[in-house]
Amino acid sequence: MKRKTLSVNVLINLKQNIKIKMTTGIPFIDALTVNNQATQSLRELLWKEGLKFGSLAQTVTMDFGIKDGQYLAWLGDMEPVGLPTAGCGVNWQASKIPAGEKRWKLGRYDVAEQLCYMDLENTVAKWARNTGTNIGDLTDTDYMSVVVEPRLKKAMQEMLWRLVWFGDLDADNISEGGIITAAVNPELFKINDGLFKRLYALTTSGTSKRVSIAANTEATYAEQRTEIEKPGVARGIFDAIIDDAPFDLMQKSDKVLLSTYALAQALRKDIRSTQCCNDKAWDMIFSGWPNVLGIEYNGHKIMALPEWDAMIQAFENTTTKLVNPYRAVYAGKDSLLAGFESNNELPYLETWFDRKDQLNYILAKDSLGTQTMDEENIVFAY
Repeated sequence: MKRKTLSVNVLINLKQNIKIKMTTGIPFIDALTVNNQATQSLRELLWKEGLKFGSLAQTVTMDFGIKDGQYLAWLGDMEPVGLPTAGCGVNWQASKIPAGEKRWKLGRYDVAEQLCYMDLENTVAKWARNTGTNIGDLTDTDYMSVVVEPRLKKAMQEMLWRLVWFGDLDADNISEGGIITAAVNPELFKINDGLFKRLYALTTSGTSKRVSIAANTEATYAEQRTEIEKPGVARGIFDAIIDDAPFDLMQKSDKVLLSTYALAQALRKDIRSTQCCNDKAWDMIFSGWPNVLGIEYNGHKIMALPEWDAMIQAFENTTTKLVNPYRAVYAGKDSLLAGFESNNELPYLETWFDRKDQLNYILAKDSLGTQTMDEENIVFAY
């Protein structure tokens, strides 16, 4: 048995304990013509590029080597001190320092893929197989390195964004009273509770500040967009986020103002239509847009995250409107935590070929979870 260890990103396979009948990537490769004039090298294929997901580290604090149930302790500032002198004596105090702790709750996921060389027989990928006795071994072929691994890398990065921000142990489809798009498997979200679920709970309880966005409540896609693009609406939202934020948050050195791309784009349009300016001044203000660090407003850098928009459109879509497409989070990165059992953002992935059953396997496991701290200094707009 030949075995090797790779550090690559892969799709989560939710069919745990179920024998997979179809080789990874086959539905895609089946769509291509097989004849003497067709593409005979997978390296000749033109790849359609989708949205590139960045590192989660730009939005959250990532902790590694975390164990499920591990405590996370915190200390606050000492209460006010300094009382009038008591004559010849001393007015002693026993000032308190607040403290508390939370516990990590991690969910385990499996990454498991199975590949059979016979499934490639009537596809263009058959040209990429080995020959003779080694025909069943795909681990060192172009099918693995050109087709499977690059696509799995991208899928794994998307998975981390989905679980860290959109995870929900109680996830369900819209038809069952949840918010997950009808055609999407809610099991994709049931590894852990993500940060959005935690932020919704914190603002509902009043622990964290909420800024309401009326456009989210509109009944259709068009009405949502029309409302958010009305003059002054987007500026009003960001003014409320920034101006009414707790003073402690304003002083944090690691504070971030995260926004859906749609909301940041509405702000951009709002400023240009109502306040600003000739083309040269416009280019100076929005230099680099739509780069994620390309917009600054009221002295605050706004990080527009199209990753959020893509997932809202794919996973929280009623087919007539989106679920809160306009969102923003203003917080210190040390308030938004993602914990991983492994020592890396992505788990190590094993690939091997089993000569006995003539199958190729891809496997990785890890556990992850989220947590929030210093919740009084978080502002969530939705």
